Amino acid sequence: MKKILFTLLLVLFTVPSLANAGVVGKGLKCEAEEDYIADRNYPYFYYFKDKRLMESFTISDIVFEVEVSDYRLDGTDLIKINHSSFRYTNINRETLRSRIVNRNTGQNNTYSCTLFNSRETIIREIGKIINEGQNKNKF
Repeated sequence: MKKILFTLLLVLFTVPSLANAGVVGKGLKCEAEEDYIADRNYPYFYYFKDKRLMESFTISDIVFEVEVSDYRLDGTDLIKINHSSFRYTNINRETLRSRIVNRNTGQNNTYSCTLFNSRETIIREIGKIINEGQNKNKF
């Protein structure tokens, strides 16, 4: 009986796809830790839709964009996201720090993240940012 239990536990801890379940249904809001030249004024948002796909929400001065990307866990503490051919993101699950790297320029920015427990919370937060912008810019 002990051997069966030990084998079952070993399988559960070594199958990477099962580890993804910990991030499914959760989201992050990631804001710049310091001022970067020509960087954005708005945070990035991530929502982990299922064990393979995630959504990134991007706000800029002129557009709101939702991008669906693949992600994978690298060990137990790192999430790797390939957004596109020109940038990728690594998120440390222990420190909640995000690092976005531009493959063309090598620019490497670090963001501090806050955990959200639902997609709806992310949508509400984005709505607040959009409303603040509309209230500020009357014309």
